[in-house]
Amino acid sequence: MKSARPYAAAFTAALLFTATTVFADRHATSESLVTEFFGALSDKNFEKIEAFFAPDAVVLLPFAAGQDTTSAPVVFEGMEQLMAYYRGAGQRIAEVGFVEPEVTISPDGSIVFVENAGDMVLPDGRDYENRYVWRFTIEEGRFSEVREYYDPKVADTAFGRN
Repeated sequence: MKSARPYAAAFTAALLFTATTVFADRHATSESLVTEFFGALSDKNFEKIEAFFAPDAVVLLPFAAGQDTTSAPVVFEGMEQLMAYYRGAGQRIAEVGFVEPEVTISPDGSIVFVENAGDMVLPDGRDYENRYVWRFTIEEGRFSEVREYYDPKVADTAFGRN
């Protein structure tokens, strides 16, 4: 009787190759989704921004500007609230841009962390440069949750709240 070991090894290798390919595809898809989101933010394309989110998505600002950082995070739940947040930010910032991205993706591609720098201009012409860390939770090709961390003191100074 022939040994089953060669078949088991080949089967295991095929499974590992398939899993690696699936994870690589998920990574590429997740990274592309997040990259396109930052492009839509920079373009202030609010229809496109909305399309990235699940209908019941949540956006959290754990260290929101204008507040004590020990208070509960500011939370935008559902499409109406989170789009009001993005449209409002688009009015308070004349030119939106992000540079120096560093991206980290979970093994299954469902969580993406991005650290980047804001390279923005306010309506009065002043530069607004803050550091950001974003945590995107992706389910079925859309964001179900976004956490946006930034230095609230830099934001408060830029927007005259201190």
